[in-house]
Amino acid sequence: MLAAAVTAALTAVWADRLPDRIADHWSGSGAPDGFSSPWSNAWFIAALIIVIGAGAGAVAASTRAQLMLRRVMLAVACLVTGLIATVDIVLLASQLDLDDPADARLSTWSIGAGVLVGLVVGLVGAALLGDHRPRIPATAPPPPELPRADPLVLPVADTVGIGGRAAAGIYGFLAAVAVATCVLVGSPWPVPLFIAGALLVAVVSRFNVVLDDKGLRVLCLGVTMIGYGADEFTESRVHDVHPFAEFGGWGLRVRPRRRYGVVTRRGPGFTVRAASGDRITVTTDRANEFAAAANALADRAARG
Repeated sequence: MLAAAVTAALTAVWADRLPDRIADHWSGSGAPDGFSSPWSNAWFIAALIIVIGAGAGAVAASTRAQLMLRRVMLAVACLVTGLIATVDIVLLASQLDLDDPADARLSTWSIGAGVLVGLVVGLVGAALLGDHRPRIPATAPPPPELPRADPLVLPVADTVGIGGRAAAGIYGFLAAVAVATCVLVGSPWPVPLFIAGALLVAVVSRFNVVLDDKGLRVLCLGVTMIGYGADEFTESRVHDVHPFAEFGGWGLRVRPRRRYGVVTRRGPGFTVRAASGDRITVTTDRANEFAAAANALADRAARG
């Protein structure tokens, strides 16, 4: 909302120095091929920021939503807002005191700068978000037929997702594409776009899963994306996970009926049910250990 107000305010401040019609779209040749009045452009940009940026940000502001969803949506909201606002500000500044808007040229570095600014603000904001999800304690232990860890050895931890060599290959490929693109356009402005792409790969491909006295946590880049206390567990079961059939893909997944997944491959996984009705599924070779330890923790919490 602040970014939308700033872009509109700058149009008002610079109104006397802008042409009656300004360039608002550029073709591949670098020459503008679209024009509008300054205020038509201002209202369009403000509406675009509000619909996309504030729309995604509203999900992040919902304290009852799952933390991972809030953090991802805040990062997306800030990235999009930073991109749109920065490009529009540079677009206006480049046409100050210009007689013919057809002579306007858009500085392509504004695209990279906008992505970088939005990404940094989004990541910092996402890391600062607190988990205010309502926590409902379980009222009974898991069914007796489910496995328990005896003795209960904590923590149980695993790193799931792509391995180090695969990650190095993906990031190496992204780096090569980034360098080739920069050489092709003769400018380093595409670099922030590939930084954003690399972070996106990290967010959807590699996670640390920890089960200890405090409960279950799933971390990405050191930030907790999913967190449930041991007193919330109602049961945990092991089963074979089919990512596409059950979750529609890999990575951090959100499905209807309060189903959440950290699914990085097809195979063994465990599902923890919480008293709130949430179900969290994680694929890991240590599924049996996680499930047995979660049930033992739930037993201990039920006994008080």
